Amino acid sequence: MYDLLAAFHMNKKETFTNETLKLFHKKGFKATTMRDISDNMGFEVTNVYNYIENKQSFLQELLLDIANEFRTELNNINNSSYDSIEKLKAIISMHVRIAANKPYEVALLVDDYKNLEEPGLSEFKARKQEYQKIVLGIVKEGMDSGVIRPMQLEITTQTILSTLRWQYAWFAKYGKNKVNPIEMEKTIIDLVLKGITLKK
Repeated sequence: MYDLLAAFHMNKKETFTNETLKLFHKKGFKATTMRDISDNMGFEVTNVYNYIENKQSFLQELLLDIANEFRTELNNINNSSYDSIEKLKAIISMHVRIAANKPYEVALLVDDYKNLEEPGLSEFKARKQEYQKIVLGIVKEGMDSGVIRPMQLEITTQTILSTLRWQYAWFAKYGKNKVNPIEMEKTIIDLVLKGITLKK
């Protein structure tokens, strides 16, 4: 009985989170009020506090969860025995997969992290810089080994990362039924790697 009750409450929390994420994406985090959240869920404002303490704590929780997912996977890729090209392929694959499965969480990560209050904002920016530093290191490894063309390192890295930031918008708008994640992954890998690798 306890397990069934816990599962029931977990499903309600998951539904609340998913629907509120969609609302944030539609209206913007800053413009969304607690009244908007309650109206979207079809209950009184006081019931919102059964799920979250406030908007800011909810934002921090959501951003921490999705940022940790990206960081854990990136660390696994970086610590693997793959060469730099295979690592970049894995990073692109990871970004597409997470964007396909969690488009609204990624949207929050890309668009609304600036709404974090201190010290959360500074902590998030530090994690973002750490993430970019790891990708930069992988790109540098490729340049040093001669498989990636010698270019301005930071511009190359930021261009790659910028290419990986927009997919969530397609999945949020069209869903995985109309946007094939495998095709998107292959297209981005082809575009990125053909642009930076040395021809043999």
